[in-house]
Amino acid sequence: AASAGSAPGVDPAAAAEARKAEGNRLFREGSPEAALLCYSGALEALDAGGCQHLALKSTLASNQAMCLLKLDRPAEAEERASAALAADPGNCKAVYRRGLARLALGEARGALED
Repeated sequence: AASAGSAPGVDPAAAAEARKAEGNRLFREGSPEAALLCYSGALEALDAGGCQHLALKSTLASNQAMCLLKLDRPAEAEERASAALAADPGNCKAVYRRGLARLALGEARGALED
């Protein structure tokens, strides 16, 4: 099956927004692993479509960090939060999530810097 991002005539940002909405629903329902897959798919749709929607990419990466924190995978959460901040340094949720990840990793100094 073709991904939504590679389907002809499909706007990559719209496909990504739809996957983000699905991920948000799954997360609220208590399925962070499934939500993580939706957010990853949304980022893939943006990349496949050559879309440089930095605010959306930042939000998706930050949401991935949230899922990874919930799944007790702080090293990956720290990486995704950092990716979110690379795309949008003003993403407050990403700063918070990276701080939480760093605390979980025992990096209190790094958490305080955030």
